[in-house]
Amino acid sequence: MSLPVSLPVPSSAASSSVSSSSVSPLWPWPSSSASAPRPPLPTVLPGASGGLPRPAYEAVFTSGGAITLLCAVLLCAAAVVTVRLGRAAVARWTLERAGRAYDLPENYRPAVLRAGAAVAVLACGIVAAVSLPDGAPAARTPVAAPALPAPPVRKAPVPHAAPQNAVEPAPVTIARPAGGTLQRFADGTRVWLPPQYRYGGGSSQAFPMVVAYLPATAPDREPLYPAFVRHVRQGLADPFVIVLPRDCSADPDRALATAARHYRTVGGRGARAVVGVGALAACALRAALAHPGRFGAAVGVSGTYGKGAVGIPRTRPRSAPHVLLASATGEDGPRASALRLRAALRRVGVRVRIIDGVVPDRGTGGDARRHELALVSEYLTEELAGPARSAS
Repeated sequence: MSLPVSLPVPSSAASSSVSSSSVSPLWPWPSSSASAPRPPLPTVLPGASGGLPRPAYEAVFTSGGAITLLCAVLLCAAAVVTVRLGRAAVARWTLERAGRAYDLPENYRPAVLRAGAAVAVLACGIVAAVSLPDGAPAARTPVAAPALPAPPVRKAPVPHAAPQNAVEPAPVTIARPAGGTLQRFADGTRVWLPPQYRYGGGSSQAFPMVVAYLPATAPDREPLYPAFVRHVRQGLADPFVIVLPRDCSADPDRALATAARHYRTVGGRGARAVVGVGALAACALRAALAHPGRFGAAVGVSGTYGKGAVGIPRTRPRSAPHVLLASATGEDGPRASALRLRAALRRVGVRVRIIDGVVPDRGTGGDARRHELALVSEYLTEELAGPARSAS
């Protein structure tokens, strides 16, 4: 569809008209409305494809400018009021100070009120200006196309903690000293089972436990196992399950709990004791006295007990373990140390027995240390509950 267009011509050709049927109109308006006023073309922001129309663009700039102007007005007003109040406060304060020369009563309250009002006005002006929305970024930032969503961030896999009911690794047999079985757990705890643990009716017997702190030595050369076994065979002592913590810093209660979960043991304080040999004797006594309700008996063999090494309680313990201190012949230092410790423990009501001057005995292998440990097994038999039929 085309519309006739009239073009101005020179005066000589005023009577002629030129029709053009090939000129395309700018807007496809119907011919019936050709005489009606055409709406103005929308103005687009130059240099930005798909920009805002001019009315919205101007509104954005107007909004940002108004906010900036309002902030400036608030700050200026706050500054003017603050200055006036501050000057009034200073003038009032100066006036009151000047009255001192004439012994006039001083009243600084108006000055303080004016100073406080100045600070309050300034703070309110700053807070009001800061709390207004910021229109500057909207006035200067052109509208851009919507950004693509950021790819999801992959989180590093979190290793799952071991379940609490995980199966505890079984102990490993490392030696069979004195006819028994020496086993080791993953945390370094070792347990020695007497030969009676598996002989005859041992499958239904539970045994008392003894925590032993022993000097590092090969299992086959450890004198405690054969000394205990010999007295058991002679009917002088009960068999015990020996629990050996990793070292002196290891918690004996945890080692006892590990042994109780895997072996047939008699529970309760009356069926548990702790023994320390040599340099580890003080470690055993300290573990017993620090927790009086944990052990029924505590034994130190050929040990020295310096000041603070044992941890003597300041008051009488409610259920203190019975203590045995043993030393061999010729061990003057351990004997003197044991006598001092006995005197200190008796002052707080702990029952202490001393065995000194132990000599080598052929019946225990001709070794004084083995003889001491054999006497320890007899003492523990007197103090602790004996083997009992297992509940399981």
